[in-house]
Amino acid sequence: MAYKTTTDPFVLRGQTDLTITGSSAGVTTLVDTSLDTLNREVLIIHEVDIQGGQFPVAGMNAVATSATPAAIEIHDSVQTATGSLQLNSPDYIAGKNTNFFGFAAGVNVQENRNPDSTAQASKDEVPLAIITDSQIVLRSGFSSGLTLSTSDTYKASFRIICQRAKADADTYAALVTGLL
Repeated sequence: MAYKTTTDPFVLRGQTDLTITGSSAGVTTLVDTSLDTLNREVLIIHEVDIQGGQFPVAGMNAVATSATPAAIEIHDSVQTATGSLQLNSPDYIAGKNTNFFGFAAGVNVQENRNPDSTAQASKDEVPLAIITDSQIVLRSGFSSGLTLSTSDTYKASFRIICQRAKADADTYAALVTGLL
């Protein structure tokens, strides 16, 4: 795989505003990469930082007062295709799951990042992703076993540290066809 970087590292930023009501919903924000595909330009993603907003108060209250175990899961992700994607999808770059679960006897919050690129020891040698797409999809979604009658807004902020590069013909072809 051969490519030559053409810029210093820079940051792409974006935000999603998710309305949490009912039992599930999702929202996307598109970020233009402005890649020059005729010249085999690629975007090397070194790191993705996702900062979730305040967890929805009405949702937390519904879980905390539930007579039986209940949960709300919020999933934030950076990907190259729309839809709810997970780590096993080639279009998935990075994400963060936050779970609020429990019932009247007690509640718990759990968070995980897939992958946690800030702790990636090899991030200088091995990039998190190399993409050829014209846009990056920022997605926030939620699901719950409860049907929430009230509405909360959850905001997630995304920071993507990346660098432009020009790929050789073989590398670019492999990236476009999904072989890399």
